[in-house]
Amino acid sequence: MPDMTAFYLMDTNSTISPAPAYDYDSIPQGYYDSVYHRRKGAQSKWHHMEYVRVGREIPAGSAHLDVGCGPGTFASSLPATIRSTSMDIALPQIEYARKFYAAPNRVFETMEPAKIPCPDETFDVVTSLELVEHITEDEGQRLLKECARVLKKGGRLVVTTPNYSSAWPLLEWVVNSVTPVTYKYQHITKYKKPTLHKLLEEAGLEVVDVAGFQFSAPFYAMLSWKLADWVGAIEPAFVTRNLGNLLIGIARKP
Repeated sequence: MPDMTAFYLMDTNSTISPAPAYDYDSIPQGYYDSVYHRRKGAQSKWHHMEYVRVGREIPAGSAHLDVGCGPGTFASSLPATIRSTSMDIALPQIEYARKFYAAPNRVFETMEPAKIPCPDETFDVVTSLELVEHITEDEGQRLLKECARVLKKGGRLVVTTPNYSSAWPLLEWVVNSVTPVTYKYQHITKYKKPTLHKLLEEAGLEVVDVAGFQFSAPFYAMLSWKLADWVGAIEPAFVTRNLGNLLIGIARKP
């Protein structure tokens, strides 16, 4: 269901070794881009709704960085008024993004694990969608500190990750059982609201909000694409904030 982005940030000098390691190069080039553009079913709707939610946190005219961009789909969904730089360690995904989405306002680059090749205070907004669960907590801290480094003062970091205080564990089991991409060995760190809040704080950022989103609405797309939108519009905020299957963490650089 979530966009794995073919991105794994294991530092080669780290003494922490998840076992067994997942081969992210096994994900076909552009796989999640094809899922997004299918515009049919729950998996595709999941991405559409996530991108809309995160996109609301990126003001027009922003200099934006997306870390772990995979095939570049999220940047392609943003308005032309946003200047996006998207990075991933997976060269095949970056090559795909360059082929289909490169534009004057969209640049796609490779990067080394947890090392963003940009000067301090470059971006207004940094996003990282469904990435931190794929790395250890220590690696997540290093990554978010690097994201904080390239944020301008007052800039925002926006992170999404599965909510393990929701029905997500059951959904993950279903996905592992019925789809060609399993998350059994991909999801190394399982976040809940308090642990995501802690991760953002430890990056030296002021936490603005940590909340759930994506409750039941995406699954109605199995019946109707528009029905899913309607359900998403009427779902009570207190339900989605507490029981949403994804978490969104928003933090500000002091």
